[in-house]
Amino acid sequence: MFRLPWRRKNGSWYVFPITTNFRRALLVLLAVACVFTACDKSRLLPGKNFSGTESTLVMWVHSDIQPHTPSQYWHYETAVKDMARHLTGVTMAIVAGDIVQFSKSPQDYEWFLKTREGARVPYWFEIAGNHDAKDFPTFQKYFTRPLHYAVTVGNILIVLMSDEQNSPDTDISPLTFEWWKNLVVNNQDRILITVTHAHLKESNLAASSIYTMIIKDGERFAEVLKKYRVDVWISGHTHMPYYVPGRTNAVPELNGTLFMDVASIKKDFFLDTIDSRILIFERGSNVMKMRVRDHEKHQFVQGLDVNHPLGRAFDWDGSPPVVLEQ
Repeated sequence: MFRLPWRRKNGSWYVFPITTNFRRALLVLLAVACVFTACDKSRLLPGKNFSGTESTLVMWVHSDIQPHTPSQYWHYETAVKDMARHLTGVTMAIVAGDIVQFSKSPQDYEWFLKTREGARVPYWFEIAGNHDAKDFPTFQKYFTRPLHYAVTVGNILIVLMSDEQNSPDTDISPLTFEWWKNLVVNNQDRILITVTHAHLKESNLAASSIYTMIIKDGERFAEVLKKYRVDVWISGHTHMPYYVPGRTNAVPELNGTLFMDVASIKKDFFLDTIDSRILIFERGSNVMKMRVRDHEKHQFVQGLDVNHPLGRAFDWDGSPPVVLEQ
């Protein structure tokens, strides 16, 4: 008999623990429901190439690559080949954690670094997810930036914070939180993007009611967002494919921050997708376009584009991204 593992914690009910098998079973049920409702192949746009221009900044955003064995390498390789063949002019990529599945996996980090070269994306920025956090020495052997750091490109400031502990949820220390808060408060004249592995409960994304899927003590971040604008918050961790409702959400109570879950570039079950997000910033425009890319179909997904108003117009002279000194 299949039973949901409900447990009570701090006066509320949660699904616990969210095991890999349970999550797969849940996603299969969602996928089957989608097949018989609105999530059909006709929603896909005809495939066509996309090219960035000198006045357009294009970001490739994804997470949760984590192959269990080399037999799953083809998932990410499919995405990389699609990027190389059909999406040119992409300036930078953001990987929101969980590059590997297991600790002591140098071979998977080496495979990732070699594979991503094929995407023809010149600048890459990564954080550690909960699986990477199982073995920080190996992660930091291949990615030498601090676990939290900031990047500027034009008048965009991107603040990236790794998961700092080996636990199912995302743990961000008080020191890192204060660092983030200081950047947010003192850079309100910029377009602000935050990157974490899990998302805030207050984002109201699809998995925000499951405590293993969110940032621990995330209300401290939400309190800052009520007073100061962050334009976009990127996260992963859930492994939910694009057809699951609630993968993207703008929250008016948090100054309109657009939260997006980008965690489905790996196929966890037979109806799963290999998908990611393309973010497009046009110089002089105060609107960011988000597009959902189905890499197996080599197509953008119709009906899922988001045109998100920014706090100010994007300005960029074409200079490469720069990592800020701490």
